[in-house]
Amino acid sequence: MDVISVTGGHNKSSYEKVVIMLHGGGGSGSDWRYQYNAGWFGNLTGFKYVFPTSPLAGHVWYVSFKNGCGLADDCAYNISSIQDTGSRIATLIAHEKQLVGGDKSKVFLAGFSEGAQMTGYVQLAKLDYALGGAIVMDGFPLPPLCDMPGHPQGDARKNATYYGTDMRWMIWHGDDDQICDV
Repeated sequence: MDVISVTGGHNKSSYEKVVIMLHGGGGSGSDWRYQYNAGWFGNLTGFKYVFPTSPLAGHVWYVSFKNGCGLADDCAYNISSIQDTGSRIATLIAHEKQLVGGDKSKVFLAGFSEGAQMTGYVQLAKLDYALGGAIVMDGFPLPPLCDMPGHPQGDARKNATYYGTDMRWMIWHGDDDQICDV
């Protein structure tokens, strides 16, 4: 997985928090870098931003199938591709967490579209602790997360690696988006 990182402020070796941002399907980490360089992020003193690019062909975070299955159906996805890229993202998080003294509260995971889907998946189904925060921008749950609602708590928790009450989420979704109606 190719990774670009940038640090805000005048002292590029000093930062307090890390934000890992996952691009949308077909994009790349350089999409975020472009926005960073254009000043869209504002004053980022004390922050390190990490922009990985998906290792899969076409820069998607998982393989999906257009086979008549719905977006919440397991059969619409190559589940092992979700698991593999989720593990790679978790490894990146572990690396960045180590660089901030092992403090998980200083590491945030954010994503747009497919990156948002992977953000939710990684926080709930790959990590055994809460990050400083998970930021979902225009995303919806991937399997097995979409299999959790409506099931007894014990059954839903079988699909999770972490289900503490200390998780912090920011979910942003457009009003006119027809996929996620929340």
